[in-house]
Amino acid sequence: MWLRKIQRKKLQYSLVALILFFTSMILSGCLIFTVESSVFLNRYYSKGNLPDTFAIVKTTEAVNMLQKAEKENEHIKIDRVWDGVDVLNMYAINGKEKSAFYTYFYQIEDYTNEIVDISIYKGEETKAPKDGEIWISKVFADLNDIKVGDLLTIQHINYRVGAIVKNPLAPSSTVSIMPAFCNKNTYEKMKVNNGDIHMVFLTSDKEGVEYSNEFVKTVLKDQPESISYVESRKEKLDSIHIIGLLFGGIGAIASIMIFVVSLVIVKYIIKSNISKEYHVIGIYKALGDSNKKIQGIYLKSFSLIGMIGISLGAVVGILIANFMYRSLLGNLTNVGFTYLTVIVILGTIVALMLVLIVSLRSSVNIVRKISPVEALRMGMTSTKKKLTRSVIKNAHSPFAVAVNEIAKYKWNSILVIFLLSVSFFLSLFFINMKNSMEKSSEHGDKWFSIPKADATISGTMSDELAEYLQTSDYVASYQKGNVLVNFDFAGPEDANIDFKSLMCSIFDDPSTETTKIPYASGRAPQNAHEIAFTRVILKDSPYQVGDYITMTINGYQDAFLITGMFDSMMNNKRATILQSDIYEQFSNSEQDNITYMFVKLNDSVPYDEFVTDITNHVDGISVNQVLPEIKAAADSVVTMARPICLVLVLVFILFSIINIINLLAMEQINHRTLYGILKSLGFSNAYICMKSTIKIMLLTIVSVAIALTAFLASFQKLFLLGAGVDGAVISTVDTIVVVAIIFALILAITMVFCVPLRKIAPKDLMEE
Repeated sequence: MWLRKIQRKKLQYSLVALILFFTSMILSGCLIFTVESSVFLNRYYSKGNLPDTFAIVKTTEAVNMLQKAEKENEHIKIDRVWDGVDVLNMYAINGKEKSAFYTYFYQIEDYTNEIVDISIYKGEETKAPKDGEIWISKVFADLNDIKVGDLLTIQHINYRVGAIVKNPLAPSSTVSIMPAFCNKNTYEKMKVNNGDIHMVFLTSDKEGVEYSNEFVKTVLKDQPESISYVESRKEKLDSIHIIGLLFGGIGAIASIMIFVVSLVIVKYIIKSNISKEYHVIGIYKALGDSNKKIQGIYLKSFSLIGMIGISLGAVVGILIANFMYRSLLGNLTNVGFTYLTVIVILGTIVALMLVLIVSLRSSVNIVRKISPVEALRMGMTSTKKKLTRSVIKNAHSPFAVAVNEIAKYKWNSILVIFLLSVSFFLSLFFINMKNSMEKSSEHGDKWFSIPKADATISGTMSDELAEYLQTSDYVASYQKGNVLVNFDFAGPEDANIDFKSLMCSIFDDPSTETTKIPYASGRAPQNAHEIAFTRVILKDSPYQVGDYITMTINGYQDAFLITGMFDSMMNNKRATILQSDIYEQFSNSEQDNITYMFVKLNDSVPYDEFVTDITNHVDGISVNQVLPEIKAAADSVVTMARPICLVLVLVFILFSIINIINLLAMEQINHRTLYGILKSLGFSNAYICMKSTIKIMLLTIVSVAIALTAFLASFQKLFLLGAGVDGAVISTVDTIVVVAIIFALILAITMVFCVPLRKIAPKDLMEE
């Protein structure tokens, strides 16, 4: 009997299966990605697979000092040293000029024997680049749309891109500088016009990876300016892990939300079917059928459909996981799936089926309350309550009748509003999450704790530059600052702070009024004896805003007042802000070696006109709207986030559309008698269609209002909770477009469902 029920209501059961399919697909895909990416990354960045520390130093002398100290330290081993050149200059791709190019080129002889896993993504399989050729990281290639065979011009010399490669040093541009490779002959020619650089790989036999990091900084403490970059494999792992957990976690939460919606819809469908078959169930009971047997009809049919939809969705979730894998981790190596994928799929099926069955059982309990006598008398009487449900008395217009139907079938109306509100909310959330990440480079104050400026100047900080900025009619204000300076920090052991991994930004005036950097609590430092930390640092520390902490910075010890707490993606969210007077405390004033000018232009001053003017007056500088390394990091996030967010938005739109189709189909089936009555009374097809359309549109408008209110009230908080920075930016255009698309689709579907109304004849009233 239950199989015949499925056959008779193929459309309804198919739509239920589709609803559960989408739910299971998203949940399974996000869970597979989260689990498999965690396992993959932990294995990929494991001690046996990679060195503990990657240290970039600027001089051969620094390398010699490290090698000498290694011989005297039994716990440290230098696995390998890459010699390279530091390129920081304007460059061109196929003759088209680009902004400043910031990367390191290292010479290699055989990539298959290197200390890190280098794999050729595209290009000829040779052991090393040929003469005049370079191999670039996939991250850099994606950001600049570079293909194999393109010409990269650096300081007027053309280099052919021989291959695009993947490697663990560049999982994304948010994590570190993107290495490139060349052979020995090309390296020797590059050395003539570019700076010296060396990558030192170190391993320690001590527990943890901090020891090798500290070793580098301790050996080179007297010449910290020779250290360009020090990072452990754990720090690199944590940095890329954050992105995976962000999208995997948010996607899983969203899928659970739509599963709740799916359960509500399934419960409604069951209760609607039971209500429609109330009379028939009474007859079955009168003939001696038990409650258990009648309930089994609904349980078996919906369980079978649920198992099909959930199982197929869980398996297809592999495609979602693979898509997220390629988008977020595709710069590392050719990732794959393990037996854990099978466990996640089976776990998803079992978990969702158990919840579904429990929900089904609670829904069919209404069968026990049906009395055969009441069921047989159904439709013979009416009540005063039923006759007084109309909100608008003596309704004649389609609008008035639609309003009365919304009130009369209030639970159905509430369900539609609930469904559409959730779908609108999730679609708005992810489209604006994409927009927020696309705007991250424009909002460096919130994302990267750098001043919000119209132009950023890097290069030689000369008297000529200072005079220009002071006298230029283009400039409203400016200030000098350093971003992520690698000082030698030390502090109390009970602070629970990894001082060795700290980096700091230093500004002449760090106040929010000049930098626009927001503080979660407190304020910016105002003098050399104050400091601000990121939220992540203070989270696990006994120190809070308002406390004094005794720290040593480059040998200078002082009690610093913690004045503020801020959020930043810089240095894996472990950054500090200091005021530039701190330089006066250092014995070595040459710490001021990575300097920028953050310039605010006068109103109505075109950026391009300012750049032309300043470059004509000042030599040895580079001017950008956003620091190139910050823009590269932001663009990398966008490259990863955009496709995932758009796919999720598309899924939620499809989910809402399928549910609307389901509810409209049910309404048309359940209201055939009503439509027959209306036609027998002389109402036209156009009138009935208009009434149905107005009803759905009114419910959609209410849903949009609820979703927008909830979205505007919670998006900033949810984004801060998920991303860890107050970088939420709502796009009015994207928001309107998404709402308009869903609204238009719902209207179109409603109009399509008006077509079958023409086939309903008054005689159908007698057949129901």
